[in-house]
Amino acid sequence: MPDSRNQSYYSSKSTSSSHPEPEMQDLIAEKCDSIKELLISKNKKYGNSATSPLRIFSNGGPLEGLLVRCDDKLSRIKTTGLTESGEDQVIDLIGYLVLISIQTDLEIK
Repeated sequence: MPDSRNQSYYSSKSTSSSHPEPEMQDLIAEKCDSIKELLISKNKKYGNSATSPLRIFSNGGPLEGLLVRCDDKLSRIKTTGLTESGEDQVIDLIGYLVLISIQTDLEIK
């Protein structure tokens, strides 16, 4: 049985359509969940390559490698624009920033 309190709240918040607008907290949770799933999926596919690189061509550490990847993403966004570079670039950048945060935590311990 639907809660009538929620129905009245959403009906007062709805726009011209009959569907309620999602709450910002729900949108944040959805976006974070999708980024989390992407990072976990890539980690399963590629292993810990971001935080434990093979170091075939580079002697840089994991944090330096992640920073370079962020620079590359930002450069692409700057060159092509946010709209042209697409959400994938933004999502990748967010993912790298999460990995930088994790790597920083690991290096502090």
